[in-house]
Amino acid sequence: MVERFDLKPIPVWLVTGFLGSGKTTFIQHLLTSTAFREQSISLILNEFGRHALDSQRIRIPHLAKFEINRGSVFCACVMADLIQALQTIAATGQTDVIVIEATGATETRDLERVFETANLAARLQVRINICLVDAIHFLPLYLNTTTVKRQLQAADVLLVNKTDLVSGAALTTISRILDEVSPRAQRFYIQHGRIDPREFKDIVHLSCHAPLFEAGSDPVRAISFDFSAPADRSQFLQAIRKTEPDLLRLKGQIHFNDQTEWTEYVYGDWRTEPVLSPSSERSYFTAIVMGRDPVQVRATFEKAFSASG
Repeated sequence: MVERFDLKPIPVWLVTGFLGSGKTTFIQHLLTSTAFREQSISLILNEFGRHALDSQRIRIPHLAKFEINRGSVFCACVMADLIQALQTIAATGQTDVIVIEATGATETRDLERVFETANLAARLQVRINICLVDAIHFLPLYLNTTTVKRQLQAADVLLVNKTDLVSGAALTTISRILDEVSPRAQRFYIQHGRIDPREFKDIVHLSCHAPLFEAGSDPVRAISFDFSAPADRSQFLQAIRKTEPDLLRLKGQIHFNDQTEWTEYVYGDWRTEPVLSPSSERSYFTAIVMGRDPVQVRATFEKAFSASG
């Protein structure tokens, strides 16, 4: 690892996008691309809830990872953690690029202010703000959430992801909306989070200080779970159904009676895969809901684990 002695600010790549848009998959491809492979990267991962779930999915040797798991990046509750991580990275002098993956509920308007503080402005510089757009679920999210609109307006680049899973008519509608909401952003249509980062080489970051749509924020809440008892599969699925349509995202390891599985739920789509060598036979996951009482959500899922006993 080569220590940086130049006085140029360290470039920062911001990766935003609402829940389930494919940010973690995109970052995995980004950091293993030819353009990034020979650079020293520091990755800051912010997750809703207390479990570092995305960090477990990004496995790149010699990658410096900083995890912030107390809320949405750049809200008051984690601002100190973010600034501390950035100061630590800048002080080492051994990082070529910083990549930040924010939670899907991040309000990116507060992000620019972090890098404009006196102790960071000279050492760090936002290189680009990339926002992933979930082509499958974009329309209902755009109509029902404020956060999606704000993320779009603040972005330099829009990556419309999962385009292989929607119709041409749907893409036409999405494109028309993006033309109106974020006319300045460069737009790319991609699949599986894959794009050559050299496509971004001529894009210049512009700070967004303009008013961002209506005031207020979405009532998004994260509830983290940790169980040592196995889950009853049918009861767990029933808990998901009872929490819909307020359940936006669920992700983590679930230890069922018959096997342990990695589970991801996004807007009605539930996918699982076996964990072949689990580190422990326990369940840990985070459910993200909008407008639902967290106490009620917790009680609903707890029944799935008490039912197996």
